[in-house]
Amino acid sequence: MTTLDSIKKFISKNNWLLAKSMPDTPHWYVLRNPTNSIEFDLFANYIHANGVLRKWGSYGYIYLDIDSFTYWTMNNSEGEKSLINRAELKTTNEAATNQVFKKCPNCKRLTAESEYKKFTKTTNGVTRTFWRCPVCESFKQAAKKGLLKK
Repeated sequence: MTTLDSIKKFISKNNWLLAKSMPDTPHWYVLRNPTNSIEFDLFANYIHANGVLRKWGSYGYIYLDIDSFTYWTMNNSEGEKSLINRAELKTTNEAATNQVFKKCPNCKRLTAESEYKKFTKTTNGVTRTFWRCPVCESFKQAAKKGLLKK
């Protein structure tokens, strides 16, 4: 069983490298290697089991906040967790990070739940309720106005 103490030990004993490819979004990472593979896998699984889904750009990641950093995993081309990222927590983003996101079943984009629009449709006396994300809603409006080519 993974404990927060063992995770903090993993965090302190690894050399976190600065991600130079994204200077506008400063963060650090540690790669999975033969010497840290067991602890790495335990930490990665702990992030996914105890983290929260947050939006970054058009992507969604599971983040886990520990002390003054937030941690998330990245997969390699085979789909295996190959690195763990961390970035400093910013108090100005607290309200944004507490939003609930969900993936749209139509366009697969991750959107804040508060931005979805509720619709009801009655057919043969049966009323169905469904939700549409802002991207799907704008697409539907363009289709209604005849702006989309067939």
